Amino acid sequence: MTEIIVVATGLGALAYAVWRRRSGRRQTAARTFAEAIPASVSLQPEPILRDDELLLYNVMRLAVEERFLVLVRVPLLSFLKVEGKGPERIQVLRHLALKHLDFVLVHPGARLVEQAVLVEGPTGDPRDKSRTREIRTIMQAAGIRLSTLKAGTSYTVQQLAEMFEVAEPE
Repeated sequence: MTEIIVVATGLGALAYAVWRRRSGRRQTAARTFAEAIPASVSLQPEPILRDDELLLYNVMRLAVEERFLVLVRVPLLSFLKVEGKGPERIQVLRHLALKHLDFVLVHPGARLVEQAVLVEGPTGDPRDKSRTREIRTIMQAAGIRLSTLKAGTSYTVQQLAEMFEVAEPE
């Protein structure tokens, strides 16, 4: 009889431990993001484009008129579908996860990125060159045309229209 009491007590303790562990997980998962922001941290809106980027954006919009939508700071994974299996696919997804393009030109009917635009810094920074090479390789693999612009350079509407191949023939 004592053995039965010991076994029953042990099973009860095990069931209680499992129940506590599961209920603790649910409480942690139920915690909202708003509760996770420390009181010492504040969030404020910030302009999505600097003044020079806004100028470039407006000239690009004029250059492509209504042929394309011009979107800014677009993550690669929002318009690239990565197909494959196994660890290779996961490796590519991880590699693309935090990468973005400065601007993309999207066909308004098809909703596909037709052209990508990368803005390189004016200094010739090796990181810029590496980023450009990497993005160029990715865009070639996806069959998307890439145009590169230099930061701090003024472009006319006509120059950009020709670069994006949307200029009206004269």
